[in-house]
Amino acid sequence: MEKKDDGGNAFPQPGVYDGARNEVNPVGAYYDAGGMSLRDAIAIAAMQGLLANSYQGNGTSAPLSEANAEEISVMAWRQADAMLEARKK
Repeated sequence: MEKKDDGGNAFPQPGVYDGARNEVNPVGAYYDAGGMSLRDAIAIAAMQGLLANSYQGNGTSAPLSEANAEEISVMAWRQADAMLEARKK
């Protein structure tokens, strides 16, 4: 299975990690501190916006937050993937 482009680390730290000394040496590079990927961070922001946003655009008065949780999750991941693609242009 091909690894999906996740945009790298959402919050890279300046410096390079020295595992032998368990410290970060400040140089002109970035240390991947782990944690969430940029794709995760974008999906979280998209989901917050979707859940906080008003109503569905299909003529109903049901709030989007009442939509199926899986549908909202799919929308958030699609938005994250679209934003990562846009960054490449």
